[in-house]
Amino acid sequence: MQTAASMRNTIENLLDTLLSADFAILRQPVLSQGSGNKRKITWPISPSVSAGSTEFGTIEEYQEQLNSSSYSAILLDGSILQIQYEFKRKKIVSHRLAFYPCPFRLEVSLLDEYQIRDVFEASRDLDLLWLRTPVRFDYAPHDTKEDHSASHLHFNHEECRIAVSAPLAPAEFVRFVAKNFYPNEWRKIQTLKDLPVTRGKRSIQQNEQIEWHLNRCNDNT
Repeated sequence: MQTAASMRNTIENLLDTLLSADFAILRQPVLSQGSGNKRKITWPISPSVSAGSTEFGTIEEYQEQLNSSSYSAILLDGSILQIQYEFKRKKIVSHRLAFYPCPFRLEVSLLDEYQIRDVFEASRDLDLLWLRTPVRFDYAPHDTKEDHSASHLHFNHEECRIAVSAPLAPAEFVRFVAKNFYPNEWRKIQTLKDLPVTRGKRSIQQNEQIEWHLNRCNDNT
């Protein structure tokens, strides 16, 4: 059974693996925050940061995440990974697994010399805009209601929620990102293919399966 402490170690090792494979260029420490039987495994969050203060999928949202260092890792093209889990006792009660594509084609060679925030600002002037949507897998069983599945995927806009059959493990999320958004790296970097797939406990309800949803074979029951 995964605990908050073991999840922290899992994410630490995962981020180190991404750095070693040159799939990520920066990573943040993984912190365990909270007290008593409630713990949040996350990146260092500034008290001044308010989640969701800009519209989903905009350049401003990406820049807000970048400027506030609200990320677990920065990938090789400047895109952002967020990996966050909340535990109550030994049970996962929520997760946020987000991929924010960098909206501009960065001059990656400059990252050896300049901070990524400065490279991003310089790239804004080059008119190399990519129209790519963020994707975010949320697990929030306490918020389950009509059109808000316990486990779901956001993309395109905040109110777009596609039901997912179960919560995701960190490595499973990274495999999804690598395979679907970085096909060249997926083919070349064996380390990405070797990431383990750990199935979460099935959380989708019968009535939610009537609509389109993401279902994974061999989900744990």
